[in-house]
Amino acid sequence: MMDQRVDELIEKYFDGWVAMRRQLHRMPELSFEEVGTRAFIEDFLKDYDLVHQEGLTGTALAATLKGGGPGKTVALRTDMDALPISEEGDKPYKSLNPGVMHACGHDAHMTMALGTLMVLNDLKEDFKGQVKFLFQPAEESEGGAEPMVREGVLENPRVDYVLGGHVWPELPVGTVGIKTGAVMASPDIFDIVIRGKGGHVGKPYLTVDPVMVGAQVVTGLPAGVARVLNPFEPVVIGVTAFNAGDAYNVTPAVCRLKGTVRTYQNEIRDVIKDKMAAVIRGICDTYGADFEFTYHKRFPPTINDEELTLKVMASAREALGPGGVVPVKYPSMSAEDFSYFAMERPGTYLYIGTRNEAKGIIHELHHPAFDLDEELFKVGVKVYVTAILDLLEEA
Repeated sequence: MMDQRVDELIEKYFDGWVAMRRQLHRMPELSFEEVGTRAFIEDFLKDYDLVHQEGLTGTALAATLKGGGPGKTVALRTDMDALPISEEGDKPYKSLNPGVMHACGHDAHMTMALGTLMVLNDLKEDFKGQVKFLFQPAEESEGGAEPMVREGVLENPRVDYVLGGHVWPELPVGTVGIKTGAVMASPDIFDIVIRGKGGHVGKPYLTVDPVMVGAQVVTGLPAGVARVLNPFEPVVIGVTAFNAGDAYNVTPAVCRLKGTVRTYQNEIRDVIKDKMAAVIRGICDTYGADFEFTYHKRFPPTINDEELTLKVMASAREALGPGGVVPVKYPSMSAEDFSYFAMERPGTYLYIGTRNEAKGIIHELHHPAFDLDEELFKVGVKVYVTAILDLLEEA
């Protein structure tokens, strides 16, 4: 009976969700600049009887929907920011903010969170406990999750479980992907400055070529670090920028590199950092170059709680049928600061399929022509609502 009511409410509100997502898509804002987005959400929330949390800095928001009696608290987190990408195509809901685009689907994430709120609000007398909606800025940059946790967003009321999800072009619309354990990597970044000795390219014996040294570093880092790690613990070390010189006949004095390190093992990040420094030092010493190495730890890896994730998987099968849930074999080397929530409370982060080749919905996340099949709102909302209701029914 409840399942039928949820389906009826989803059909009732679906057209409004499409309009909401398209409006949000037209007004993308970069990390920590989500002022208009926050105002849009605040204006929407004013029509609901919610308890708003005070004391959150910047554009972060948190609001709690109370059920018909005391019980557990489930949080649903959504991100809000867009990317510095110029949108391609001529769809009527194209970005109106030049050079900024919701190319990662955060407009859809917000829509599904607000859609879940709408459905649960109509059912609030039928469940005990409460649902806390977390609207987080800056997932695409420095990360807004850690400040929210630090400011007590998982308290008052104290959150028992936290859920989140991401639209996923690798999965067909109508499905969700779920796995226990690691789902997203840590996205640490690094900068390397190699200082050699510039001069005439025709007299290499009078110079120390930082380009050659830099090339050795690029190839030496992955191999050198791999030798101290368990081969069953995946690590990606990617040099993504290499800048030196601007002339054909001059050996430059400086070479600058930057890149990222991705891993699912929080415990080995310091090991990787120390080994990288040792490899760089060894190569530079060999050729007589100096170096500066800076390693910036960013988000921890996102690890799904096994017990909670199995419960959410069962709820998703209940909502979509067995064929609607795709077991995910491998985690992604993408990153998500949902990890900060999942480190504090049992958390589950799932993938919501959006691919539809018949509609031309084929582009990957962060592509300037990225779009999504809006039918996924029915899927995402139903899974969220079903999982939340199931978790709130626990004694």
